[in-house]
Amino acid sequence: MSPSLSRQVLIPERARVIKGYIKKGLDVYAYFNNDACAYAVVNAREFREMVEGDGRLEKKGVY
Repeated sequence: MSPSLSRQVLIPERARVIKGYIKKGLDVYAYFNNDACAYAVVNAREFREMVEGDGRLEKKGVY
């Protein structure tokens, strides 16, 4: 999967779900499987920003 698809679809969708779990007082753990281009670290950081922030992903450059 390309990082752009994760940025546009999966990360925002999952961040909303995770925020709901956190609001309910549940513990949440996330796993990002690395690919050949090592996007897991970038995707995990973006995901954390969305969960902890306002749900929007700031543009931080091109990968």
